[in-house]
Formats: sequence, structure tokens, C-alpha cells
Amino acid sequence: DRSQASEVDEASASSNSEASSWSDVQTPAIMASMATYTTDGKSILPLRPCVKDYAWGIRGLDSRVARYALESGIIDEVDPDCPYAELWIGTHPKGPSTLRDGKTLESVCGGLPFLFKVLSAGKTLSIQAHPDKSLAERLHTENPGAYGDSNHKPEMAVALTPFEAMCGFRRIEEIAILLKKHSEFAACIDTEAQLAIFVARDEDDQRVALKRLFTSFMSCPAEKSKSQLAALLERLQSEQGDHPHPHEEPPWERKCARAILRLAQQFPNDAGAMAPFFLNYLLIAPGESFFMAANEPHAYVAGEILECMACSDNVVRAGLTPKFKDVTNLVSMLTYSMGGPSIDGGTPAFGDSRIMRYTPPVPEFEVMVLTCNPGETLPMPPLKVPSVFIVIEGSGCTDNEDGQRLVMRPGRTYYVPPGCPPLVLSVNEAKRGPLRIAVAHENLHMHKPTVIPGAEGPSSWSGEFGGWKGQGQPPSAPPTPSGRTSSPRKEAKAAHKLPKEVLDKLTLGDFDGYRLWAVDGGAWGLGVAPRRERRFVVAKREQWRDLNSVIQVS
Repeated sequence: DRSQASEVDEASASSNSEASSWSDVQTPAIMASMATYTTDGKSILPLRPCVKDYAWGIRGLDSRVARYALESGIIDEVDPDCPYAELWIGTHPKGPSTLRDGKTLESVCGGLPFLFKVLSAGKTLSIQAHPDKSLAERLHTENPGAYGDSNHKPEMAVALTPFEAMCGFRRIEEIAILLKKHSEFAACIDTEAQLAIFVARDEDDQRVALKRLFTSFMSCPAEKSKSQLAALLERLQSEQGDHPHPHEEPPWERKCARAILRLAQQFPNDAGAMAPFFLNYLLIAPGESFFMAANEPHAYVAGEILECMACSDNVVRAGLTPKFKDVTNLVSMLTYSMGGPSIDGGTPAFGDSRIMRYTPPVPEFEVMVLTCNPGETLPMPPLKVPSVFIVIEGSGCTDNEDGQRLVMRPGRTYYVPPGCPPLVLSVNEAKRGPLRIAVAHENLHMHKPTVIPGAEGPSSWSGEFGGWKGQGQPPSAPPTPSGRTSSPRKEAKAAHKLPKEVLDKLTLGDFDGYRLWAVDGGAWGLGVAPRRERRFVVAKREQWRDLNSVIQVS
């Protein structure tokens, strides 16, 4: 038996003194990871998650979902042609986790307020948003076939690999540039909506303009958008082969063009391939996370993540999918806020830097990732609420006084009852890498969220003009010694006087041949054209932080 052999192999890797303490125990006790592990009268139960295969999943053993499913015993073998997409851990009726005896997890815990997933995305998911509670109830009542429950679905993703995603609307300045540059994109939007983009001033005007643009784009006749997409692709492909000088086109525009070409290959003739023109295109590093609140547009592009959400499967789709599209509801439900989500690196928890906590501003869930290095032990934090955990990397074990051994291998999943004494993870010093597990449970740190929508998190995306921003920046330009706010032109002149090596350290990013600098500790974002036309690029004083209304002054 492959599973039993793995238990024995793991046991033999332990130290001699450790081996002597349990070598006489009968096989059923050694095989606790395949049955029940008891600590202080509390039973930790191995789970059989539910595996989902969707067209966008990663095929065969390349998929982390497939490997985890195989280790969990859900499948006997991996089909090399099957796109293994999601692993569900929870009590949602569309994919309930079960115990080894076939009973549902819900029969033990009475239902969990969250749904924990592993996602393996090989191609782009649909352009979508998730409804808030009131909209979810209405959609479920009106169309229960498409919206199977009445719950909202805020969600948080933690990257396991480099992860690409389109999240939130671009800044209106970026969209204006793209409308000017790409006539094919502009042709899919009516003139009034385009004009609204160019004349919008304050935030309210910009939201209205953004809604008009998105509504117009989604309402464009299929034949027209299809022909414009074909023309756009032909031009972009020819430009890709021309190899323009690196300074002729800003990096963010090149990235946008490549993303469109890639999406068009995955979804031929789907106008949704132009989504990078109005959605932020982000790359998230392993260990980083982001939170998607209700009514915010997004589309995951590629990579593997942990995903935790309220216990719901409600999705309102509008493009890049053969599934049911509900454009009317999507257009009406969005908030039309600009800029992408805050990127959260997690925060150390329970006084141990090996435990990273990811806490969203919703009560249903939070996630912890625990890392135990070779030769170390790590107690799992005691929790007063039910939790589930999955081994995501490496191997290790935990023992109890009855001689039961819980062997940790990637993909094994367990339910931990509330009030259970902490398990102590251990990794043999001979191992060549750490053990990592991910724990999901009801949010116990609502008063200490690591991500706050609409506020500046550890690093948040303020658009291609603004790039990543950190915490602790002032809300307005710093006052001069006299108490007056310093002027953009004076700050620009001050920037000119700084030594080159200082300027390089202050550089935040580039766009359209300009450089953005943080002068006086991040007080101003501005730049100077390095080419023929020397123009200052400054931000309105009241909006510099977001670089939300960039203007060029000759």
C-alpha cells in the first residue's frame, strides 16, 4: 500500500531515539493520519476534499490540485489530460468535504462560515465580480439556477506560485492614454463615453465616466467588437515584431499589449481580451495576498493560490467564458473605484515569525501559514473555533502520548475541532526543506485586519502612473517651514539639484518616458521628461498620493 509505505518511510527518517518510542506500536496507531488522531479527548479528522475540473485548470500532474487530490485519496490516479482546477475544503453543498467513513464534514461541525480552496489556473478565468449580501439574496430569488445560494462572497487569495491577475479598474488617466493610442479599443466605445473620460475632474465624475465607458464597451455589438479585436491583434502582432526602442513605449503599455495577445489566443473572438485596457494587470509573488471585496471586477490569469472566501459560489460573469454571462447585473453592481487591491505580505502572529496571519476585514474567515524548518518544532496556535488545514509543502509529523503519529505530506487535509490542544509540528533535521501548512478558520482578528479595502495597505497598486505605494506616507504635500504647502515647480527644481545617485534611489517608476520621484520622503510624485520636450509631470496637491489626476505642464 503506497500510503502505508509513505508512513513507514517517514517514520524511519526520524531519529533513533524517536523511533524507539513508537516502533512497537501496532500499525493502526501508526496510520493515525489515515484515520483519527486524538489529543486530550479531541479528535482531529482527516478530510477528503472535493476536486473540481474546469477548462481553465492546469492539466495532469503539473497541477497542484491534482497532486493534492491524489495524496488525499480523492482520486486513484491523475489523468494527464484533465484540467484540475480547484480543491474545495469546507461544507458548501456544491462540494462538501467528507470524512473517511463517507460522512460529511457538516455532520461533525454543523457547517463552516468559510470555504477554503486551492486553485491551479492554467488559463484565464472569466471577468467577474461577486455580489454583496443584498444583491446575492435578490439574484438567488430571481435566478436560483445561476445563483445557487443567497450569501455574499468576499474572497482572499494567497499566492503559492507567481500569480497573474487582473484586479480593479485602471486609473482614468491610463484609460485616457489607451483610448488615444488604440483606435480599435476606442471604436468599441461611444463618443459620449470617451468624452466623459477626458473631461472628468473629481472622483465622482471619474466614477460616472468609468461606468459609462464600461457599459458602452460591454454593450458594443458583437460583430463590431469582433472586427475591431481582429484589427487590434493584427497591429499588435506586427508591432511586437518591430522591436521598438525600449524608450519608445512605456513598460506598462508593452505589458498591456502582450496580455491582450495572450488572452486572445485563449479566447478567440472574445472582446473580453481587451480587458487589460481597463483592468489593472498585476503579478503577485508567492507569500503575498490580496483581498477582493464584493462588487469589484477581477479575472485571475495564471498561477496557483490558496483562496478563502465566505461560504458561497455566487459569481456574476461578463466575459472570457463560455458560461452564463450576466452583463446587466455586472454593470449595475460594480463600485467603479479605481486602482487595484492592496497587496498584503501577512503579519507575524502569536509571537512567532514562522506563523504568518492574513486577515481580511470580514468576519467569516482568516488564514495562517505556518513554516517549520528542519530540526525545529512549532506548536500550532490553539483556536476556540473550528478550523481546517492543508499541508502545502514539505513533510513532517506530530506525535501524541498514545503513540499516534500524524504524518504531514503535501495535500493532506484535516479538520481541527474548537478548543483542541495545539499540535506540535516537527521536521527531522535531515530534511532538506521546511514543512508548510495553511490553516483557515473564522476571523478572530477583525480588530487587526492586515488588509483594508480603500485604504493604503502594506503595498497597494495606485495604477501604472503611481505604481506600488507603502504605508506611512503623508496625506498631503509637506508644509514648507513657513507653513505653506510647497509648489510642484519648486519641488521639481529641488529634484533637479539632487545628485544622480540620490535620484536613482528615489525613483518610483516610469511612464511615457517620464520618471516619477518621491521627493522629501515620499511627499511628491513628479518627474521631468528626459527627451526633447522638457515638461514637468505633477499631481494635484490634494490627490498626489494616488497620482489620481496627473497633468502635464509645458
